[in-house]
Amino acid sequence: TLLAFTILAPVALAEGSTARDLWPLSADNEWDYLVTNPSQPNQKGYQVTIEVTRTARGWSRVSGFLGENWIWASQRTGRVWLWDSSTFRFYPLFDLGLPTGSQFTVNMPSASCFHGTLWKVADRNATVDTSAGSFENCVRIEIVQNACSDAGMSSITFAPGVGIVEYRFNSIAGQQVASLLRATVDGTTYEAQVWVDGFAGQDPSLYEYFGVDRNSLPSITDRQ
Repeated sequence: TLLAFTILAPVALAEGSTARDLWPLSADNEWDYLVTNPSQPNQKGYQVTIEVTRTARGWSRVSGFLGENWIWASQRTGRVWLWDSSTFRFYPLFDLGLPTGSQFTVNMPSASCFHGTLWKVADRNATVDTSAGSFENCVRIEIVQNACSDAGMSSITFAPGVGIVEYRFNSIAGQQVASLLRATVDGTTYEAQVWVDGFAGQDPSLYEYFGVDRNSLPSITDRQ
C-alpha cells in the first residue's frame, strides 16, 4: 500500500530544477541506453531500458533502475523519494535541488552497494552528448564514498524535461557507461538524427541497436 504525502519546499526552485522536471516519471515514459566499457572501445555494448510501468497517488513504478521500485519525484523541491515495501517506509533517495558541491546520502535498503552511500551534486550546468541528442543544463550527481569497490553506480546525469541521459557504474570489468539511445518522455521522442557520426571508428554492428538497416546508411567515410 502506498501512502500519499506532502513535502513543503523551504524555498522556491528555479524552472527546470525540481525533481519532477529533471526526472519526469509519468506513466509509460521509457528510456533506452547503450552500455559500453570505455576501456574496451572495440567491444559491442548491450542495451538496457528504464521505464515507468504504472503510477499511483503521485508515486511511479520504475523498472530497470536498480530493480523495480516505487519512486516519488517532487514537483516542489529537488527531492526524490523511494518506497521500501519491506520496512513500509519511504526514504530520501536523491536531492537534485542542492547547490553544486553539496552532499547527500542515498537510501535504498534493497541495494547493498547503493544504500548509505555519500553523493554530491557535481555540476548543475553540464552538457551531455548522446546518440539521442545533446542535452544542456544537466544536473550531474557523483558518488563520494562507495560501499563496493567493484560494483554500484558512480554518477547519474539528469537533463531537464528528459530524465537520466547518462549514468556510470562500476563492475569487475571496470567502469561502464550507459548513454541514452532513445527515449519517449511525456509524448516527446528523443532519438538519433544523424547518428552515424556518433559511432565513427567503432564497430558498425553497434548500428543494429537503432533498428536501422545499415545498407541504407551513408558510409562513415562519406560523413567525415
